[in-house]
Amino acid sequence: MMQEERATLTQRRAMTGSAKLDRSKLRGLGNPEPEEKGSAAKVVIGVLIIIVLAAGAWLALDRFVLNNDAQEPVSQVTPTPTAVPTVSPTDKILSRQILADTDAVGLQADSKFIVADQAIGEASEDAFTIESLALQPYETFMRVEWLLTSDGDNKIPETVAVYDKETTTITVTFNNVLEDKSDLGYNETAVIPASIVDSIRHDAQTGTDETYVVTLKDESGFVLHSVTEGLDNKVVLDIKEKVEDDEEDVDPTPTGSVTPTPSTAATSTPAPTQAAKPTGVNLSNEFSKNIQYITTNTVGNSVGIAGYLFKDEPAVFKYYLRLAGSGDPYPNTVASYNGNKLTLEISNLAYDALPDGSGKGMTDFASKGVRDITKVDITFAANKSTYVFDLTRQLDYRIYIDEANNRLNLEIKR
Repeated sequence: MMQEERATLTQRRAMTGSAKLDRSKLRGLGNPEPEEKGSAAKVVIGVLIIIVLAAGAWLALDRFVLNNDAQEPVSQVTPTPTAVPTVSPTDKILSRQILADTDAVGLQADSKFIVADQAIGEASEDAFTIESLALQPYETFMRVEWLLTSDGDNKIPETVAVYDKETTTITVTFNNVLEDKSDLGYNETAVIPASIVDSIRHDAQTGTDETYVVTLKDESGFVLHSVTEGLDNKVVLDIKEKVEDDEEDVDPTPTGSVTPTPSTAATSTPAPTQAAKPTGVNLSNEFSKNIQYITTNTVGNSVGIAGYLFKDEPAVFKYYLRLAGSGDPYPNTVASYNGNKLTLEISNLAYDALPDGSGKGMTDFASKGVRDITKVDITFAANKSTYVFDLTRQLDYRIYIDEANNRLNLEIKR
């Protein structure tokens, strides 16, 4: 077979109708036409406009948010201040426990308590510091004591107590005191509940003299003296309380007597020992393990508990709550056993001075050598106090109001 001959490059160029290159349609890369230049500029300008508009919108939004933040602060980021419990001047210096007179160091004879100006110490050039001030109630007197230190040989400064009959005040002045560290600040007053002492005020310092003014509710004998306990030197002002005879003298049941049986019990003022709540006023109870009530005509919350006293006697444990004021109203009270726990619920209270600021308190009797009763836990809330006594076993007890001494008493018989 004959092969078809292919045209040479020269022959193809000479062929009729061969396509020719139209150079007018070629465009050089380095020489754009004017029309293309205008289109590119428009694109660039458009992009710049978009960027400017976006930036403006962002700035406007940011300013709007900042203005809203300034006008409407977010409450979540505002810290809530923590409430700081306040301590009254009274709580700083007054003990709530009433001690037996025999516990007092430097106990003074009754004949020493007089209504007259008194002085102790000697004038000297020694400088003194009052380290602390404390008030301690005892059964028959209130003790005001100042702890002092000296830079010299004298243990206490020259001190005078001046009585003003018209204002029933005792003004105690210490000489040569360079510093006073007591918890009662200058011009500060501590009110003292349920005592012959109405209040104590710390006057502003005059030179090197420190002055305290003790205001009494009524005229009463007092004695200014000093005591030394170890290395501690104290100036002491003892003020006689207005106290009736002790509870045993006004006790409706004679001391040492046994619980009367129904056949021998007195019928003049019977005290319920059954669980039923009395319908009328009832201020005393017999010894038993049953639920017991003190019922009164008191309404509202008008009673205060100002302090307590306990006595650990061989046959009876006694716990006395000192009520504020001078008599009625008395609190409604109920007492009952739950296992070996004896609970007192005391109502109608405006305050209870025994618990701390949190409304809770505790006294450890076991550490004080008390038998059978180990401790008492106290809570105060909603105008009611609850006293829970832990016992080693259930023992006969009674609750009653001691009207002569204005006390709510609990006695537990061993």
